[in-house]
Amino acid sequence: SPSESVVTAIETIRSKRFPSLVWLRCFTSGGAVGLGEASIQPAGIEARVHETIAPYLLGLPAAAVSRRLVAATAARRSSPIARTQPPRPRR
Repeated sequence: SPSESVVTAIETIRSKRFPSLVWLRCFTSGGAVGLGEASIQPAGIEARVHETIAPYLLGLPAAAVSRRLVAATAARRSSPIARTQPPRPRR
């Protein structure tokens, strides 16, 4: 519907005080703001947000964001590029 809130902007926030974290803010036309954080490879997460995730989500209904991110994450995990990550050290 025309009155449905859509994603209008996505930004990342980095802090010198917490260099291992990246925060993500997602803004909607209805005024809601979502907030998330990641602590694994923050520079890589930040790049992925700006290059891939933001263009994918901008303009989508805000209610669809969670569903779309789950689909995008599943697609990434099944890609050959994702499987080239170095193995984690065993304990």
